[in-house]
Amino acid sequence: MRNGDWMSTFTGRAFWPCDPRPEEICIEDIAHHLSLICRFTGACREFYSVGQHSVLLSRIVPEKDAKWGLLHDASEAYLTDVARPVKPHLSNYQEIEDRLMRAVAKQFRLPWPMPESIHRADDIMVCTERRDLLNPEPDWGEWCHGIPLLEDPIHPHCPEDAEFEFLSRYEELFGVNT
Repeated sequence: MRNGDWMSTFTGRAFWPCDPRPEEICIEDIAHHLSLICRFTGACREFYSVGQHSVLLSRIVPEKDAKWGLLHDASEAYLTDVARPVKPHLSNYQEIEDRLMRAVAKQFRLPWPMPESIHRADDIMVCTERRDLLNPEPDWGEWCHGIPLLEDPIHPHCPEDAEFEFLSRYEELFGVNT
């Protein structure tokens, strides 16, 4: 008996997000779902996907951590992008997300836990995304102070391009064709 209800994925699979099994996690589902989820719960001036964010992040971490960089938000393909200030207030969200990310790590043969470089890179991305994609107000105060920004501005891609880039980066990093 599986824990919780199942959801349908892009590739037509049944997936139990509260009872994930590594062999049921599919890179095509992750790429497609993340390419259609907007960062910052849609607060961007124009659509910018979690999928594109993941590709960019995978390019700024040390090469040894690039696979994790690409897949660091894979749980959001099944749980959606919950805003940082909300996550701590969802009673068992962190437990569900951790269980799902452990399954991702196992499916894609990634070390657990996720490397610290990913968390630092995510902060760099958030602050750069704020500069390039969000309205300037409200002031984030000291939160971004001391966090280096990417030199080049981020230009959002359409979902189809973001999905293609995600799968291409996956093939590059993992050496497998999707």
